[in-house]
Amino acid sequence: MRERAVTLLIVNRRNKTILRNTIEYLIIVFILFGGKIFICESNAAGQQITTDERAKVFLDCWMCDFNYIRQEIPYVDYVTDRIMSDIHIMVTYEQTGGYGRKFTMTFYGQQRYFFQNDTLIFTTSNDDTEDEVREKMVQYLKMGLMQYITKTAIADNISIEYRGDEDIELTEDDWDWWTFRTNLNANFDGESRSESYSINIRVNIQRITEDWKIRVSSQLRYDRDEYDVDDERVVSTSSRKNVRGLVVKSLSDHWSVGVSSGVYSNTYSNTKLSVGGSPAIEFNVFPYSESTRRELRFLYSAGYDYTRYNEETIYSKMREHLLEESLEIAFELKQPWGSVRTTVRGSHYFHDLEKNNINIRSDISLRLIRGFSFSLHGGFSMIHDQLSLPKREETTEEVLLRRRELETQYSYWGGIGFEYAFGSIYNNVVNPRFGN
Repeated sequence: MRERAVTLLIVNRRNKTILRNTIEYLIIVFILFGGKIFICESNAAGQQITTDERAKVFLDCWMCDFNYIRQEIPYVDYVTDRIMSDIHIMVTYEQTGGYGRKFTMTFYGQQRYFFQNDTLIFTTSNDDTEDEVREKMVQYLKMGLMQYITKTAIADNISIEYRGDEDIELTEDDWDWWTFRTNLNANFDGESRSESYSINIRVNIQRITEDWKIRVSSQLRYDRDEYDVDDERVVSTSSRKNVRGLVVKSLSDHWSVGVSSGVYSNTYSNTKLSVGGSPAIEFNVFPYSESTRRELRFLYSAGYDYTRYNEETIYSKMREHLLEESLEIAFELKQPWGSVRTTVRGSHYFHDLEKNNINIRSDISLRLIRGFSFSLHGGFSMIHDQLSLPKREETTEEVLLRRRELETQYSYWGGIGFEYAFGSIYNNVVNPRFGN
């Protein structure tokens, strides 16, 4: 019994020691983490960060007028390094149906503003001047920055006012969202032994709403080059004409159906006349509403083409009826660390599956570490569908002046770039002397 009592006493003392150590551990955990949670909750509830240091902003926007923005918003520090910033502002855009632009302005809170993110969207019209566009951009930059500025000491110097009308009415469009655009360009240059001329005419008509996209485009281009070679005048001409149409119906935030058609001729590809049309269906893994930031689209189409050639082809054809199908996969992602754009497209003719084409295009831009960025772009095509190649041998002039499509099994292009910047991270000063 005595031995049992001694054993129970030892066990009780051991349990008390474990209990005491557990309580002390919980107290330490509460002090370390509970205090941090309380501080975070206090800040989230609206407690101001008492500091005179201005917010550091990294503006990620290649189309912005940086000098104008720095002059209009002087109460933040502009830095050249995303990692060192308090606020990373990414500005992206896409074209609207009226040839304006829809801007998406995403604010990423970093450092002391961690997890304070926001997104603002605004549009500009086709006839807005450059000054009007940059004024609107500054307006939305100011609105987006307010949630961060209010947590600094300069918040007392900020005032907000409303300049609009009290009664807001819905916009009525007299043109029913139809827009028309024309372009005419004529160029010429010459030397004592050479002359060049070119004319390019474009007409674009479109109507774009949330439910429909209707687009008709046409182009007429003519090029002429003349050279004096060995006392002989060499003349080379080329032309291309086309009219293309597209009608797309939105089914949901992920599905769309449509049909495309076209009529064209092109001396470069030995095409006298080509007429065709293709119904198509598309699925986007991400909602279309997020297309300025990310998309993963699968586009399938199948169609018919009737083609007449200027010269007899290598397959002894002067005209053809062709059925073909294609599948395109497009992926695009824009994030604070960079952007990725990749498109893969494959197509083939039904009468001969070996007559096919596979094309891959990609553009990658990465910010790897502080001050260091890396970019890579390129493309590759496997070409087995050159049905229009002329049977006769090409001339020297056609090869040198690129007036005729040449037989090939593949094509490629690409480039790589690195950038490293160091030194001062601040970029607040504007000095326009001697231009930029």
